[in-house]
Amino acid sequence: MLVRGASLATEEPLYGYERRGFEYARGFQNRVAEWVYEDNETVAVLRAPTGGGKTATFHELIESRSLTLLVYPTNALLRQQRTRFERKGVDTAVLNSNTLEGYGHERTENLLQFVDRYGADHSVVITNPDILQAAIQDMYRGDQAMDFFDRFEAIVYDEFHFYDALAASGLLLQTKVISERIPGAKILLASATPDEQFVKFISERIGIN
Repeated sequence: MLVRGASLATEEPLYGYERRGFEYARGFQNRVAEWVYEDNETVAVLRAPTGGGKTATFHELIESRSLTLLVYPTNALLRQQRTRFERKGVDTAVLNSNTLEGYGHERTENLLQFVDRYGADHSVVITNPDILQAAIQDMYRGDQAMDFFDRFEAIVYDEFHFYDALAASGLLLQTKVISERIPGAKILLASATPDEQFVKFISERIGIN
């Protein structure tokens, strides 16, 4: 069989794509926009090929929420995406182990101060899952560390096919915590090749549609 080409279905642009002057939008981009603005479901799963316009969907969340958290599995990806968003005019702050100072309660205070300081004049905080897991597992000491999650209205886990079984279990816990702490939260799981078993587990075992 000779395959000469392939394409993704396109449609008239909706919501932010129309406002930003897109000539057209891919079907999956419009579906994400509809989920952001019309759907009550907390979690959405986006599967799109590399270079297909997946990152453009994140702008729908960023534009519709006061502060969005973007989570990447490696610091290299984190830095790469920061550059991409800043080129698009999105004010971005990076949060990783190098950003924080101190230990125990001091680190917890530093974590919350970071978000409060940058959340006032930035649209996006980019971090890695280790920061989130440390807050949940009380590695920063004190119940206040969990307040970190309350600062965000939307969270994107990008490239989540990178996560092994142990890291994926942390994502499941984070998803559960976020959905319970933040009314109306939007959690987007994005990947070129998402793990269907992971998605099924969220629905059947954690009970989030």
